[in-house]
Amino acid sequence: FDVVEKKDAFELITDAPGFGPDDVSVEVQNGVLTVHGKHRSERQETVEEGGHVWRSERRSHKFTRSFMLPDNAQPDNICACL
Repeated sequence: FDVVEKKDAFELITDAPGFGPDDVSVEVQNGVLTVHGKHRSERQETVEEGGHVWRSERRSHKFTRSFMLPDNAQPDNICACL
């Protein structure tokens, strides 16, 4: 995460490859901003009749980061985009 202070806002910037808008959540509670991300990739293997799947792998990624908001932060004005 990069935390950038601008004239009238703070920006938190991160890379989250493979994550979509439904995979990431942002919440503010007791002056702490928390960003959660959870992504699971699944594959559908098609097997011809009489064939067998010997191994099938899935990937799962998740992260959580929390930041204490400064005193001048306005929690009602927090927004997020991906």
